[in-house]
Amino acid sequence: MRLLAFFAVVWLVHALLLFVPGIGDLLARSWFFGYWAVGLLVLVIGGRLTGWRTAAGRVARRRRELELTDTPNNRGKLGLLELKLGHPKRAIEHLEIAFDGQPDVGDWAFGLALAHLETGNPQRAGELFARVVVDDPNLGFGQPFLGLANAALGVGRPQDALEPLAEFEQRFGKAPEASYWRGVALKKLGRKDDAAAAFREVGELASELPGFQRGRKLRMKWRAFWARTF
Repeated sequence: MRLLAFFAVVWLVHALLLFVPGIGDLLARSWFFGYWAVGLLVLVIGGRLTGWRTAAGRVARRRRELELTDTPNNRGKLGLLELKLGHPKRAIEHLEIAFDGQPDVGDWAFGLALAHLETGNPQRAGELFARVVVDDPNLGFGQPFLGLANAALGVGRPQDALEPLAEFEQRFGKAPEASYWRGVALKKLGRKDDAAAAFREVGELASELPGFQRGRKLRMKWRAFWARTF
């Protein structure tokens, strides 16, 4: 039955694509190869949809598990989950409770800072990042230092962004993200030549990233080009 359903879907998609200008003419001339190409397309799309549905199911199960017991620890995990899913406002609701109940857990403060930064509250984000870099400077491989610099830029204090970036590089070495934010800060301070040098460094450091970080490499190069140009 599944095989028959697959062929039925392929036939239906093929029939619909025949009405698409350009694609329809190509499929009409291809005969068997046109059906083969449509079948491959259906398989790829079907695999993606199945993967998304499976991932969504896992997230839903994890959310239900955490909601069974209302504790600060579970609220913190829920908040980080919502943050990862791109829901910073929902994350704040959970992470505020987690932070109030377990103020010494750096993950809650760091996650709450990120959520406030993403929702346009750099002042509060900066206060939380500043706490994290004192209590647990190695958390997130130095990401709180970058967050502190970002928050300083968000409240219009580019000079204050330079110190946490320098400390990040002292502790963890050079990284394209640190060079990028330094370039942004220097540009806002009117130090155009220094900013241009920092943005060039972003490209150099990004080129040294391993192949499996191709997305990060391209993203940082594009951000540096955009910031340098505009």
